[in-house]
Amino acid sequence: MNAQHDKVKGIIDKMRTCMFITKSEEGEVKMRPMATNSYDENGNIWFFTDSNSTKVEELKGDSEILLSYSIPSDDTFLNIKGHAYQVMDPLKKEELFNFFTKAWFPDGPTSPNLALIKFVPIEAEFWDSPDWKVFQLFKMAKAVVTGEVYEESKDEHGKVSL
Repeated sequence: MNAQHDKVKGIIDKMRTCMFITKSEEGEVKMRPMATNSYDENGNIWFFTDSNSTKVEELKGDSEILLSYSIPSDDTFLNIKGHAYQVMDPLKKEELFNFFTKAWFPDGPTSPNLALIKFVPIEAEFWDSPDWKVFQLFKMAKAVVTGEVYEESKDEHGKVSL
């Protein structure tokens, strides 16, 4: 992995929850928060879900989705485009099942409606501001008082093909 791939993984590891964005059959954009279970060595992102959920139905119609992570307190944002698929592999369920998943699926990895979603990323874009918010506010206030145009921070920004 290169530095930009490491950056993507670092944001996911720190945030853990994303907005999982799909489209309905009618083309309506649907968003819901999802807890990231795993970011594997191949760059795939794994989620647990109920096999009867609306999102699983939406993936059957259109597997192209967007994941959006954000850490507003750090001015860090990440969007990842890719394709998502339902996976019913019992060995993978056993491997990834954890304590928190048990809250939704008390029967463990053999819960009848337990399914995995495998997200295969295509491209990620991230923004990470190195300046502290207090410094940014100071620069904005200075621009207002002096009549100068606010000069934005030199954010770390990158687009990564995955």
